[in-house]
Amino acid sequence: MVRHGDVEGGAIEVLGAGPGTNVSKEIAKLISLAQHYEFNSVMVDVTRNVDIAATFASSDWESGKRAREGGGVIYRFDALMIEKASVDMLKGGVRSPLLGPLALLGVTDVHEIGFDLQRPVRQQGGSLFGLETAAAHFLFQMHGALEAFVFEEDDVGAYDIPEMNYLRPADDPGLAVFDMSARDQVEPLTDDEIADGLRRAGKSDKEVARALSWRRDGII
Repeated sequence: MVRHGDVEGGAIEVLGAGPGTNVSKEIAKLISLAQHYEFNSVMVDVTRNVDIAATFASSDWESGKRAREGGGVIYRFDALMIEKASVDMLKGGVRSPLLGPLALLGVTDVHEIGFDLQRPVRQQGGSLFGLETAAAHFLFQMHGALEAFVFEEDDVGAYDIPEMNYLRPADDPGLAVFDMSARDQVEPLTDDEIADGLRRAGKSDKEVARALSWRRDGII
């Protein structure tokens, strides 16, 4: 769960190409969307809604059934504090003369992405990236950006929290966009595929050639 400052329901800032990250907004959103449709990434799914967080913390992902025993944990992240932590990480990070600051920490919001993708809308979802680095955990603690709330099953059993089937609808058009059959493919992208994607993103031939050269040299 992400809390953005003290404003209930306030928009989560998308940090692409901003403080703490050299990932573009578009790429961060794409990775977050793929993560919501069960493609693997280093991101962690988050929501702005505590009831939805309670469903994920107390339900089995595969069956959607509520846990009969035991409790759960809801982690609350403060997006504003994460932004401050990301700036600190950037100040102490490594810089590359070609790629600029090498730091990955931030929050991306996809709950209003459109395109009739139902999972991120119903889950009021976004993603947090950077948790795989020890420095991020230290900075979260230093800035008070993370709180953990432990609860027992009885604490949520009496409340009308969303069912998993609602949060993960079977008729979601996004399932056709993010084809599960391709989820486990490990073949790397070809140069032609990368060049086509970069040109679609508006990159010049010179920029495409530079990116392909960096790839061949093992820089990216």
